[in-house]
Amino acid sequence: MSDTVITPEITPETSPEETVVSATSKESSREERRERRPRGERRERGGVREEEKEFREEMLAIDRVTRVTAGGRQLRFRASIVIGDGKGRVGLGIGKSGEVQGAIEKAIRDAKKNLITFPIVGGSIPHDVMVNFKSSSLFLHPAHPGTGIIA
Repeated sequence: MSDTVITPEITPETSPEETVVSATSKESSREERRERRPRGERRERGGVREEEKEFREEMLAIDRVTRVTAGGRQLRFRASIVIGDGKGRVGLGIGKSGEVQGAIEKAIRDAKKNLITFPIVGGSIPHDVMVNFKSSSLFLHPAHPGTGIIA
């Protein structure tokens, strides 16, 4: 702070005991800037910005998968994610990677590729749906009016 010069100012209304000290140069400009900005309000500094997401993401499972090879065990992660926009578009994606974050990103990318669209009438599906695939069976029933979609 070699630029700062502190000079006492004595005005006719003040006595020498009530000397007012004023700072010049950089300090005074900083104080002026602080006074102009409302307290508690901060400006963005170019960090990571949170974007509005197109789909709502729901994680079904993260599994640790081990494969035994000649060189030893190989550890990977598998993520299963469902995405949807709440307007009738839903997608399921599965991603595998050596890191959890990589598996999640791949699963979201896969889910966006596998989107299906179905009609929504009165906030729910219009009729019963029953599907069987191998040993699994799925039954979807429309919700009562006013309930909405429950996952």
